[in-house]
Amino acid sequence: MNVLFHLAAGLGIALAVCSDVPEPKTMIRATAGAFIAFVSHALLDYTPHCYPINSKLDFIAGFILLVTLSIFARKGYKLIIFATLCGAILPDIIDLLPSIVSKQSGINLPAYPKIFPWHWKIYSGSIYDGSCSTSHINIAMICFSLCALIIAKHKTVKSIYFERN
Repeated sequence: MNVLFHLAAGLGIALAVCSDVPEPKTMIRATAGAFIAFVSHALLDYTPHCYPINSKLDFIAGFILLVTLSIFARKGYKLIIFATLCGAILPDIIDLLPSIVSKQSGINLPAYPKIFPWHWKIYSGSIYDGSCSTSHINIAMICFSLCALIIAKHKTVKSIYFERN
């Protein structure tokens, strides 16, 4: 699954973890959000999926999105947003980033076996034969769910990004 879709799921989880109260219990919510997002990563990678976004563009856009969403969050929510989004992509950072950096930069980093089973060929839902209709449905469900959460939690979104102390 592309990083951007993991981040979309992570943002939805962050919105669900945050509440409309002015002072959230930041550490508890950040930890819960990171854990739930980490588990969502596993579930998304187990489901059948293709990679509709170029990996280099996905990495750059994902990094920009993570930083932007974290920086522009209101002070009381920054850690929750950052931790949850990082939890959503942590398995890819650990298992896949070294090989991506090696490939893109020409730097020969050591290759280690993948730690997370959903990145092992036998358990991964990665599809490389072009039969991506199930993947498109899964991606559409992620995007639809995020949009529905943003609408349902519009007051939370407003308090995180648009209200200032």
